[in-house]
Amino acid sequence: MDETLAGLLREAMRLEQATSGRALGDLAQRRGLALTHTQINHILAGTYHSKPKRSTIDAIATLARVKPEVAYRAAGVPMAGKPFADELPPDVDLLKPHHRKAVIGVVRAFLSDVKAEESSDGAPTTQAGNAGATVTKIPTPPTMEDIESGRAAAHRTRRHRRDGEGGRQS
Repeated sequence: MDETLAGLLREAMRLEQATSGRALGDLAQRRGLALTHTQINHILAGTYHSKPKRSTIDAIATLARVKPEVAYRAAGVPMAGKPFADELPPDVDLLKPHHRKAVIGVVRAFLSDVKAEESSDGAPTTQAGNAGATVTKIPTPPTMEDIESGRAAAHRTRRHRRDGEGGRQS
């Protein structure tokens, strides 16, 4: 089996004897799965450029009758671990409100980093307080030490294009 999302959908069509993306999408909808015929047709045609939601990946795994890990790997999306709440110590409910607020703040900060890494454009974002606005973090420019030591790839690339591979030309 082709372990791409399109391959998994083709397998699902074969298993479900669906003759089209619309037929498979209608079947998914009847089963309460988060997958539409439009998404199916775009994935099959190679024109689906969005990052699929976890519910979409789960639906594809269900229809193709594969383990979720297979579908997540095909989508290039990391699979979530076991529920975080299950890993907390039993007495976590005894924390005082200000302790809970601190813990939740740390978790939100980590989630912000994870979501930034998963974003399609790669630009890290963060929530601006309680206002609900999303702010794009601007990367820190390289230091002179980075540039001089060759760790600043963008600077090195511009210099090589300008000066040629062998350094400055006279």
